[in-house]
Amino acid sequence: MNNFSYFLSILLLSSCSSNAVDVVEHASVTGKWENANQTAVFYRTLAFSDSSAVFTSRGDTIYRFKYYIDQPSHTLWLTDVFNKRLSAKIIKSDRDSLVFNNLWELNTKQRFSKSKEK
Repeated sequence: MNNFSYFLSILLLSSCSSNAVDVVEHASVTGKWENANQTAVFYRTLAFSDSSAVFTSRGDTIYRFKYYIDQPSHTLWLTDVFNKRLSAKIIKSDRDSLVFNNLWELNTKQRFSKSKEK
């Protein structure tokens, strides 16, 4: 019985991990997001609507995608106009912040804050 208690304790502790992923709802990404890194060149803003997304860069480049969120895996799937398809794991999603492990072709963690409507 002692081994069973030990195993149960490990399962309980692992479920309380600080790296737990929030439940990601489709509506939670809808809207405009600003990159937390003010010096970022790529993907300074993200705008998600029903099934399309528009990303902007520091220059005048605009990236357009179709997107969907795979709920079980907490993954954002993006498809560009050339049908190139890539995924980004959503680490955190709530009404004020959105964090990806990577985004499109950037292989580093990307943090965004909900844009304040003016």
